[in-house]
Amino acid sequence: MKNVKLFEQFVNETYIFDTEDVDITTAIEKINRALEPLIPYKNVTKGIFGNDTIMVLAVFEPKNEWTNGIMENSNYFRMAIYSDGKMEVFTQSLYAKNVESKYENRLPVKFRKSKAKNIDDAVARLVKYVNEVKKFY
Repeated sequence: MKNVKLFEQFVNETYIFDTEDVDITTAIEKINRALEPLIPYKNVTKGIFGNDTIMVLAVFEPKNEWTNGIMENSNYFRMAIYSDGKMEVFTQSLYAKNVESKYENRLPVKFRKSKAKNIDDAVARLVKYVNEVKKFY
């Protein structure tokens, strides 16, 4: 049986915003640069099902502080940025530092579903949300 190899050039040609000529690799690099000074751990990747979505994982503690080495035991959120500009946080666990992790102690910061006009607008909205969370943290 032969090994099948995906063409890297084809995979990277996907555009993230329908009205813009920004390929997904460039968009991911912009998001990474914007988050680098703000949080200790981030992971920005292409969506697994189709390459037209950017998946963002933002964690507010360094990896060595995660309870039992599990990211889900830390303060984090996951966000999707779709090709049409829609943005949503689809899972989060955000609590004030040094408090018990229970529903009553959740941070009052919410990210409403929104639609960014372009990659710069999406990055600005993401950075604004991270900064709002950091005010409480």
